[in-house]
Amino acid sequence: LLDAATFRVHHVELKIDGPSRYGSLAVSMRGLEVKAVNEDGQQQDLLMMLERSQDWENNAITMSRLVECSQASARYVGRGPSSEQGHFSEYLLEPTPLSLLLQQIKN
Repeated sequence: LLDAATFRVHHVELKIDGPSRYGSLAVSMRGLEVKAVNEDGQQQDLLMMLERSQDWENNAITMSRLVECSQASARYVGRGPSSEQGHFSEYLLEPTPLSLLLQQIKN
């Protein structure tokens, strides 16, 4: 955790057990960085962004996060959707750089 607005993770591996017919997923991320940004994806002073994101009329606040990852992948492990007989390993997301701009509105 670098500050209240930014954090970095060098490497993370997740195994997600899926109870459905699609089976489990393995998710891998390297060089993950999550930053508080404005609605255009630009970093600014956090207090300034908080002040600008307030909607006093609707009693809401809108915040954005930029999620960047130098390499992300997701694949089925175990039994998958096209596996009738046994082990299955197919990428849903081949290893690739990833960038997402997420927005959240809280009342």
